[in-house]
Amino acid sequence: MFEDQPALLQQVAAVRVMSHAASARLQASQRRQVAAHHRRRNRPHGPRKPHRIGHDHHPKPRPAYHPPDVSSYPVRGIDVSHYQDVIDWDKVKTAGLSFVYIKATDGDDIQDDQFKRNWEGATRAGLLKGAYHFYDFCTDPEPQFANLLKVLPKEPGMLPPFIDLERSVECKPKDMPTKEEFLQDFAVFVDAVRKAYGMKPILYLEPAIYHKYLEGIAEDYVIWFPDPDDNAPDVPSGLTWTFWQYSFKGRVAGIDGEVDLDVFAGDRQQLAALARAASGIVSR
Repeated sequence: MFEDQPALLQQVAAVRVMSHAASARLQASQRRQVAAHHRRRNRPHGPRKPHRIGHDHHPKPRPAYHPPDVSSYPVRGIDVSHYQDVIDWDKVKTAGLSFVYIKATDGDDIQDDQFKRNWEGATRAGLLKGAYHFYDFCTDPEPQFANLLKVLPKEPGMLPPFIDLERSVECKPKDMPTKEEFLQDFAVFVDAVRKAYGMKPILYLEPAIYHKYLEGIAEDYVIWFPDPDDNAPDVPSGLTWTFWQYSFKGRVAGIDGEVDLDVFAGDRQQLAALARAASGIVSR
């Protein structure tokens, strides 16, 4: 997609600085590659089912759902993927939304088959838009970034991409990296995103992942926090939020079935400033 794509990938590879920790990281990478090989070998025939943000890998029966009161947050949006199938963006345009985030990629080998249609449709609908990547803890960062780079264009006015940090069902607990291994890999991925798109990514963050890997580090990022069960996001102490995913069961004109609903903590001007990667980033 980019003329300088090979150069960008070379820059990613150059991030690794040889040191006494390099051999340990190489061993961790080799373990992940072996685990990935076994996961792919044991997949059912056909493409892997992509992950749905926020809530699909441990479904549990729920009582009658009543969405939180978000009347004090007028800047509202949605996040979508192929799960919403073909979206009628002309109808979405009438729903009073300000922004949309669109799934682009998952790990190193999944590309959302509705991304291009949704990206172009969101533009026609006049929405501020961004994309997200589902980060695979059991896959090296370079091929994950290469996958994202193939799909996500660089456009003026786009919102910073967000990284969805959840453990997938395919990355078994025994294969999850140590905190040190994760932070080394994650630094490579984040640096690559910043160099390619000129923006620091947003983190979509669950409490368990925050406490295990990013406590004391995520505070330097814009945070997207999922919490559909409270009238305000119940974020861990010391962490603030800028985007809140407040419902997994929303209904929006132009979308058949349920869709995730989100709010932004500031006003539309501040959201536009975030899209310009300038100033005005707010948090609660």
